[in-house]
Amino acid sequence: MASDGVLSAPIPASRARSISCAVLLLGLRFSVLTSAASPAHPFIRGIGWSPWHATHGWGRPAEVVEGDFDILADLHVNALRPWGPSSRKGADALQERNLYLLPQVRHPKTPRMSFSDGKAGHTVFGAPESLAAISAAAEAVARELKGHPAVLGYNLGNEYSWVGQNKSNNYQHQGFDDLTLELFRASLADRFGTVENWNEKTGMACASFADVTPPTGSGSSLLYWEWWRFQREAFGGYLRAGHDACRRVDPAKPVTYALLCGGRWDAATEDAALDFLEIQGDNLYFHWGNTWLGYSVRLARRIGPGRPIYITETGINTWQEKDPTHSDRLMRQMLWMLVLHPEVKAVFPFVFCDEWWHGKDPKAYDCKGDAWGIVTADRKPKSTYNAVKETYAEFSRLDSLLNSRESEIELLVSDQVIDRWKGRRGPEVNEICDELYRGGVSFRLVSLLRPSDLSATSCNRLLLLDSAIPNEPDGRSPALDALESFERRGGEIIYISDKPWQAIYGEGGKPPWTKAAVLPASTDLWVALRSWTPIDVPCVVTTLGRPVFWRRFRAVGEEYLLIVASDDRSPEYVTLKNMGRPEVVSGNGVTVDGMAPPWTVRGLNVHALLRLGRNEH
Repeated sequence: MASDGVLSAPIPASRARSISCAVLLLGLRFSVLTSAASPAHPFIRGIGWSPWHATHGWGRPAEVVEGDFDILADLHVNALRPWGPSSRKGADALQERNLYLLPQVRHPKTPRMSFSDGKAGHTVFGAPESLAAISAAAEAVARELKGHPAVLGYNLGNEYSWVGQNKSNNYQHQGFDDLTLELFRASLADRFGTVENWNEKTGMACASFADVTPPTGSGSSLLYWEWWRFQREAFGGYLRAGHDACRRVDPAKPVTYALLCGGRWDAATEDAALDFLEIQGDNLYFHWGNTWLGYSVRLARRIGPGRPIYITETGINTWQEKDPTHSDRLMRQMLWMLVLHPEVKAVFPFVFCDEWWHGKDPKAYDCKGDAWGIVTADRKPKSTYNAVKETYAEFSRLDSLLNSRESEIELLVSDQVIDRWKGRRGPEVNEICDELYRGGVSFRLVSLLRPSDLSATSCNRLLLLDSAIPNEPDGRSPALDALESFERRGGEIIYISDKPWQAIYGEGGKPPWTKAAVLPASTDLWVALRSWTPIDVPCVVTTLGRPVFWRRFRAVGEEYLLIVASDDRSPEYVTLKNMGRPEVVSGNGVTVDGMAPPWTVRGLNVHALLRLGRNEH
């Protein structure tokens, strides 16, 4: 049996917060609710499914198969996300066991991109052959499973990418093959018309578009911007072909894609234009940054108006996490942090069992790549097993609450996606989100690359952090149009930056929107938002500077407060001000003291879910 592990680095302590300032912001309570329509199925307590067995491999005897399903029942799992093929017969078997299925479209054979060193890479996403291949593969899965009640929807794939690793373990871009170059250069000709216009707008000196070669790394040049924009659109078009094929065959079922959310940054994995998906899928891991802020902000970047979120992967490699106690806690925190976001309707920890085939001996535990399971390959439970089992038992008990929860959108914040490649010119969005999570503010990140984000919500407060505003070579800017439309409908903007805004093409200067409050980057967040906020509002205060994330939401006709410890130590206690009498709904060992506000919540280990009574004070 594998030993469970411990974090390779401690979670850094958060800097102290100004509680009095946090109180100011919490008055941003508007009548805008964020929650996708409640699904017909329960909250999905899934698991990534690899049925490998250390002794029997893939050819497991019937009694071994039944044993696996007994384990799934003990875990309170109600859905599987498999990587292998899915059949209608298999879906029937799952339905008999009250299990749902999220089948994946198999990776079709497609033309391959290459790196600058000539090494072959992933799919040429814009190639006609590739579009036809994913369309055919998606159609085949949808025809096999059309209308099956156990099927949650269709997953178009897992972690496609434009990047890879060279011999020095550094990421490098693909796209130096003839076909990708042809498609990229054609997109430039379509956008700029002539190479003379291209040279004028970018400062380059190309004799023809055939001279344009993608950059080998990232940067702030206009060449990189055009390459990055092309990648987003080409990859989005590739998945759109698969999406449309699924929907033609089985229009009642939603479609998703398991997007890598945080391990690397490129168009195909972080910021592709995938607004056509009915469900946003995310593979999300704490270990990428070893902070709960990073974990939560990566999720917040993916949340958009009107769509549920499926966490298609999250988990712990127990080869690296040597301390079973810490692994147990970490897994519980991952799951409860997700519940802070009402849009999350499903989670699939990665993975059911260790897969002993990556190392030298396929039946030996000799490779860290095999150590993601919550049970070993020969089905011995780990500490992460107990964490999932006990948390899923709570999720099952709270199913109607989890399915109906919704929270008010109090604030929109631009996600700085352009500034990330152009160079930071103001406060980091992560710093702002840190304050908002610890202030209990229900916010939504919006992207200037998705102008519909602003029009799809009636929230009328925007904190604009992007100083680089995307526009087209001819000067048109859907982003600026959306900002101006936002103001015309009564929205208010606070723009914080240490430099004037700058268009991608052309000059910047004074923001063209009229009512925005333009403030320097050194401005304190809470001071900047003071004009928007009443003072007498709810507040959560912790002791000893040990941080918690918290959020209020409504569910089943009542108001709730969820507090999740964002440290590997528990706060001694948490004080609740300006709230009605809280009642403990979930949280092992949590109690509430006091006869009147402020209330004291004691025994907080990982989480406390509280039902809030009426505030009579």
